[in-house]
Amino acid sequence: MPRPAIALYPHGMGPRQWALDIGIAVLLGGFAFADALTSSDYPHPGWLTAALMGGAGAALALRRARPTIGFVATMSLMIAAALIFGPYQAGSSLLIGLVSCFSAIAYGVGWPLFAVMATLFAVIDNRGAMPQAIGGMAFVAAFLTLAGAGGYLFRRLRELSAANAALRELVQREAESTTRAAVDDERARVARELHDILSHSLGVVVLQTGAAEHAWTSDPERAREAVHAARLTSLEAIEQLRTLLTVVRDDPSADRAPLHSMRDLPDLAERTTAAGFRVDLEVIGEERPVSPQVQASVYRVTQEGIANAMKHSGSAGCRIRLEYRPNEVVIEVDDDGGSTVAAPGSHLGLAGVRERAMLFGGRVDAGPRDAGGWRLRVAFPS
Repeated sequence: MPRPAIALYPHGMGPRQWALDIGIAVLLGGFAFADALTSSDYPHPGWLTAALMGGAGAALALRRARPTIGFVATMSLMIAAALIFGPYQAGSSLLIGLVSCFSAIAYGVGWPLFAVMATLFAVIDNRGAMPQAIGGMAFVAAFLTLAGAGGYLFRRLRELSAANAALRELVQREAESTTRAAVDDERARVARELHDILSHSLGVVVLQTGAAEHAWTSDPERAREAVHAARLTSLEAIEQLRTLLTVVRDDPSADRAPLHSMRDLPDLAERTTAAGFRVDLEVIGEERPVSPQVQASVYRVTQEGIANAMKHSGSAGCRIRLEYRPNEVVIEVDDDGGSTVAAPGSHLGLAGVRERAMLFGGRVDAGPRDAGGWRLRVAFPS
């Protein structure tokens, strides 16, 4: 596959590059013009020779903006001077040839065209008696070839520098993209945790305080128990929030509570039932080791299922079924509510459940049951 060309000067040049090239053209063109007027290095010094050599130097102003045109113009004018007036070996012509050949290869002229023009100049500017002419041709050809080789080295260095700059920019963009993705993932994770903690805990507190309100006068002891249970639920939610904030702040000095696991599901069901919303838990299959991350996600999904059932089902309770399968763990939350469609709400909970499942390559099924009510089933590979 051919390597893509790297544009060193795309869509023109900046003012500094133009100023430099014009300065070189004025300096060398002026020097060659003055030299060709009077110097004995030229066989016929005078105005026509000066015009040809001055024009050759002036064409160097195009050495980067239009390298092919500039190179052909410079070499053609020098060849014309040699054809009209005979061979010459002037210092001004050597400088112009050096800069022209260096710039030609450095800024995009191909080697075939370079070889043709350099050979023509070397032959025409050294025509005469042999073997002296051969020595002169070899000297000029070698001189111009070395200038072209220097231009090639310069070009390669520029290409490598441009490639390195592009690579650095690509790496920086990838790093920024990775950082943004990590930040977004962390925000989503924190949002899921906050939603799960607050949704379930506040739902339980509402049930407990509602029970206390109804029993306030008829059964003060039961009311006190409900208020006490609501206080414990609130304290647990505060502790979970504190743990979450500790993780987010990455404070190594703070104590961190362990992650919830599937072994905490019986306690979750018992506490929710005690608050007035009956939760029946069934475990199917033989318990086996499951990663802590999956266990924590199963717990949070169960919390979300219970919270949704409490808020939207209109039923008095729900059922939880935890099933150990050969290659996965399935958690299912059913209720017998009268609703057969998704209840209105923010839908953040179900979105969080899907995000949790996606992290592990799991599956989520949520919808109405044939017998009525609602079912949430999530399968986690394990």
